[in-house]
Amino acid sequence: MRPIVNKVGILIVGLLLLVFCGYKISQAMNVSKKSQLEFSRVRAAKTNKADYCKQLFEDQNLTFPNSNIFIRIFKFEEELELWAKDKNGTNYKKVVSIPICAASGKLGPKRQQGDHQVPEGFYHINLFNPNSKYHLSMQINYPNKLDMAQTTNPANPGNLIFIHGECASIGCVAIQNEPIETLYWIAVEASNLGQQKIPVHIFPCRMNSLRYKIKTYLERDKPALLSFWQNLKTGFDYFEKHKQLPKISVNNGEEYIFK
Repeated sequence: MRPIVNKVGILIVGLLLLVFCGYKISQAMNVSKKSQLEFSRVRAAKTNKADYCKQLFEDQNLTFPNSNIFIRIFKFEEELELWAKDKNGTNYKKVVSIPICAASGKLGPKRQQGDHQVPEGFYHINLFNPNSKYHLSMQINYPNKLDMAQTTNPANPGNLIFIHGECASIGCVAIQNEPIETLYWIAVEASNLGQQKIPVHIFPCRMNSLRYKIKTYLERDKPALLSFWQNLKTGFDYFEKHKQLPKISVNNGEEYIFK
């Protein structure tokens, strides 16, 4: 009977987290613009931010709406970056940097439910929530394949990690309400144009910074963590050098592979 009890417990925890994140279980999330505009907060985001979003892209000589967007998050610097490129463009250009208001935990990956960690790694947006308790929110696909391989609690590695509004976090990334309206509307437009996955890369800090060197020295007695960060750095360095996204896979649950 114990496995059944454990599964029921996990389900209850998941349902409570869904409520906490403001997700209505009965509400099917559709990333088409038409369906999203059925919700008042999305209509308000369009009214408040559509012209601003267009200007952000035009300032970088990019078209808007745009179906090639990419999000980078740096935990230590408390910064979220939005990048984009045109359909026939080669290199990504930074569109805007958004301050992170709250991101719980410390530098290092998320390894299980309840550790309050913001994940680190390579993800994508997999759900839009226009009814979030935190204004608007977008979920990332944590846990991914590598997270599942490296979790310290295979029965409950955690889930429901969002980028959202307001300024509170239990494993999520909060950027307040006006910035989430901007980011959410840009993402809705991208999805509506056919972008199937919006990549989200989350790093402990800028991996070419003095902070990274200091942090790796301070954590020198944790070889598994340093190996994980070095793996993340390979993906970070690829984008920094090429301003293009690598193709990312997972090698036997041990590390990310970049091509």
